[in-house]
Amino acid sequence: ADDVQVGDPVTLPTTDGSIDGTFTVPAGTEAGDLTATAVQGAASTTAPLEIVDAPVVIVDPDPVDPGDTLTISGTGFLCGPVTVTILDGDTVLETIEDIEVATDGTWSTTYPVPADIDVTTLTIRAEGQGTCDEDAETPVDVDLPESLELTPAEVRVGDDVAIAGDGWAAGTVTVTFTNAGGQVGSP
Repeated sequence: ADDVQVGDPVTLPTTDGSIDGTFTVPAGTEAGDLTATAVQGAASTTAPLEIVDAPVVIVDPDPVDPGDTLTISGTGFLCGPVTVTILDGDTVLETIEDIEVATDGTWSTTYPVPADIDVTTLTIRAEGQGTCDEDAETPVDVDLPESLELTPAEVRVGDDVAIAGDGWAAGTVTVTFTNAGGQVGSP
């Protein structure tokens, strides 16, 4: 659009009046419309080329609660249909196939997060099928209910109590021990 040349010109030999070759879009080229111009002597012609952003997967909400429905969408997909895979590490939890891609490169689907899920992060991977070899992925946090376990549950003064729990966000957790009369202490 700024009439700035992108990359180096490509010189192609003619064979029976035809040309055939490739142009690699240089790294750092911004998304937008380009115009390719072929020139041979006084003859010239142009063809449009649209540079699109890399495909992106979007999840909402993030984090998601167990039992809620996760909306999964994508932008920048050139081909369809799209297959979405929900993963726990390398373990496939669900595959949603044949999601139609709109002409603007967007698509959307939903995933009901199991109420009994016990993982804190899922990976959502989308792969375009057909002639385009494109994919994108994003993590989504699962907001598991926080738990607290004390072992053993009955102790005497001076005994150690093991503290464990799941579902907590990254950072630190402060555990305070109180009795009916007020605070007793915290580790």
